[in-house]
Amino acid sequence: NIGKQHEMKSYQNGSDGHEYSPVNVHMGDDASVVVVEPGSPTMSTSIKRKTLLGGALCLWAAVVGVAKMYSADSPLTMDVLLPDGRHDMNADKLEPKWMDQVVDHFDDTNNDTFKQKYYTYEKFWKGPGHPIFFVLGGEDPMDNLITAFVYYYMAKKFGATTLGVEHRYFGDSFPVKDYTNQDLIKLMTPEQAVEDFAKAAQFYRKKLGCSSDKSSKNYCPVITVAGSYPGFLSAMMRLMHPDIVDIAYATSAPLHLYSHGIDPKTYYDYVTRVADAAVPGCAAAVKETTKEFHDWAVTPDATMQEKAKEIKICEGGIPKYITDSDSLELWWTEVNEIVTAHFAEADMGYYPPGPDAEFERACRIFLKEGDTMQEKIGNMLTMRKEFQEKGCFDMYSELPNGKNARISASDWSGMGDGIKAYMWEFLSCQLLPALTQSSESMFYPREWSLEWTANHCKMRFDMEVDPDRLRNYFGFEDLTGVDHLLFVNNINDAWSSASITVPPPNSGIEVINVLNGAHCSDFRGPGADFDTPEMKAAHKQIEETIGKWLKEIKKENED
Repeated sequence: NIGKQHEMKSYQNGSDGHEYSPVNVHMGDDASVVVVEPGSPTMSTSIKRKTLLGGALCLWAAVVGVAKMYSADSPLTMDVLLPDGRHDMNADKLEPKWMDQVVDHFDDTNNDTFKQKYYTYEKFWKGPGHPIFFVLGGEDPMDNLITAFVYYYMAKKFGATTLGVEHRYFGDSFPVKDYTNQDLIKLMTPEQAVEDFAKAAQFYRKKLGCSSDKSSKNYCPVITVAGSYPGFLSAMMRLMHPDIVDIAYATSAPLHLYSHGIDPKTYYDYVTRVADAAVPGCAAAVKETTKEFHDWAVTPDATMQEKAKEIKICEGGIPKYITDSDSLELWWTEVNEIVTAHFAEADMGYYPPGPDAEFERACRIFLKEGDTMQEKIGNMLTMRKEFQEKGCFDMYSELPNGKNARISASDWSGMGDGIKAYMWEFLSCQLLPALTQSSESMFYPREWSLEWTANHCKMRFDMEVDPDRLRNYFGFEDLTGVDHLLFVNNINDAWSSASITVPPPNSGIEVINVLNGAHCSDFRGPGADFDTPEMKAAHKQIEETIGKWLKEIKKENED
């Protein structure tokens, strides 16, 4: 679906000390689709970069920061940097603030409010008339502004300020603290979240002294920014509130997943292709091992606890609903769900690509000659540092809070544990991600069905599911006429298979596809020593696109 090939002669001399030959860029005929491909880098040092044509992911790493200064001629002059060259977000020590927010935006008789947490970063703010970058919270507590590319680099570039607002019912922002499931059915919805963010944008504009009159020199354009589920919300903000949101930037945003516009097998089939591109032979090795694991796990030749010990599951680490069932089939199902979800999460974090990435390390576990199937499954379960140190895996770490909790829940890409997982599971009963593990994938086949999910959501939350609700309310299946909306996709990230990768016809939407990024990895820099030429070119293209649109908006408002 990608048109003519053009050359973009960017980054001939990288700021990291390398000389790069021209990078090739595939563009659509309207120059709105950009897929950045590397030319062969000519290194001025002996450093080699491994690039994969597969794509990227969206976890960001937690690293201890140290002070380091860029040279005066660097394009980025940052105060405190991590060892890899990125801005150390923890050094900013942002303090949480609180705004009064409406509890129920759709009930005119309810005048209740709650305290919603937000953060601001105003270091580069040049005053009214300059932009506001608005980072939308998602399915995690907001403890910082995790988008250094936006709040540090882009804000500096455009003299902007940055606002970040926590999503309701995550972290400390609870509309009703002693809630029931019936409260959540009304209040914990994407529709309510979008209205929260719209109110927050207006609140912050007013607080800054910005004019609401777009023709005023003191008008402050709002640019929503987010990735993954909140990336979807960022796009919806532009659709639902174009009077408030001037530009939306959405990365790794799986709109087609939430509209149910893709085959359910797409996601895990995609993870499989990325695995084989990353480590040849990985998919076959995983497929063989997971088949052997199933056949062994369900054979009643030993107790569940005895089998669990062989794959490094901690004593007492099997949830009670499984042990009470005394079903080896159920036990296998839940362990298999964990293994599959851990692979999916490793795919999300696969940036920069290379042998040290968790995704490639997971592949090597299954390819290791001489290890038994039990050793491979056990090593996969305990690959993460917390379980390596413990020496065993606790299945409770993948069990949400609440009555009738199950590891296999409404999102088969993994839930996690605790109240955060409970809330994400509740949202997923509305988003309804359809994720089949097909016979063509490297995972043991398991078919997703709406019926299974509906029964599960009814059991968990007494909720009736509606697969049409969100697309009917937001209308995001038809993006005709929508403009100033930017989708960024990191192509190794399997969620990119459910995103907008080609601009819809008759729209002003632009798309940037980064071949070896990761889930939301465009938010992490720039400035990282490990950033690939593709990511550097993508950052430049994002900056240019938003800059172009800000100029258009200013001209339109002046006219």
